[in-house]
Amino acid sequence: MNSIVISLGGLRVRYVGCYGGASVETPAFDRFASEGFTFDECFVETPSPAATRQAWWTARYQNFRDPDEPARPGTGHPCLIRAIRAARVRTVLVRDSSALVENSRVDSARFDQIIEIDRADGDSTSRVFEAARRWLAREASKGQFLLFIDCHGAHPPWYPPQTPDESDAELEAIETEQPVDGDADNGVAIDSSATHESSEPVSAADQARQTYAAVVSHLDAELGSFLDFMRGRAEWEPSLVVITSDCGTTLDDHKTATLDGSSLHEGRTHVPLLI
Repeated sequence: MNSIVISLGGLRVRYVGCYGGASVETPAFDRFASEGFTFDECFVETPSPAATRQAWWTARYQNFRDPDEPARPGTGHPCLIRAIRAARVRTVLVRDSSALVENSRVDSARFDQIIEIDRADGDSTSRVFEAARRWLAREASKGQFLLFIDCHGAHPPWYPPQTPDESDAELEAIETEQPVDGDADNGVAIDSSATHESSEPVSAADQARQTYAAVVSHLDAELGSFLDFMRGRAEWEPSLVVITSDCGTTLDDHKTATLDGSSLHEGRTHVPLLI
């Protein structure tokens, strides 16, 4: 059996229709939920993108440990990616999320292949999914695989959605394997107030929520396009497909502080899990 895992970073469950969200329509999520299983109570153990990824790659609890701290003594069990590779399953990571784990000791190097997509010049979600499509078209028929699609997603800074207009040569260039250390994200955030038609003053928190809703709608559209591509392929039926997130984005709608200064409220720790 093949596995395709899709992480849309920063996604809060209350903005997803199949979880009762009413702020934005999410037809792609909702259709996928109707085809499989929706887990209502999936919580990350710590709202840190780096720690969450370390837990994914190793299948070990991080216990709120700072990912930069020295590793604790192992239990003798192999890490998840290493175990999958030992079973002769190819592992590939397609991501534009390297800025989320910059300066953190996240062990993603055990994948057979890492395809890095540069996000520094704008939204890159469509390019991540396009790189995944191209990999599947080339490699899916060559044996069992785990394809992990790790999107920066709804984490800020937010960019206006753009329609990619790139040649095949440019797409091939962004798919080259690069060092795990990614470039910093130096983009300019969206000014959501530019599209707000009301003359009433809009608070910074309301602007953030409006822009976030637009970002989630964009992610849903990109996800839907990729899932439609997969539904037309032979790999769809015999594959395990998982959609989740690393943690929810902070929208300044809470005051809860934690030991490490981040937030532990539900919007940060409650994430979608659809299979």
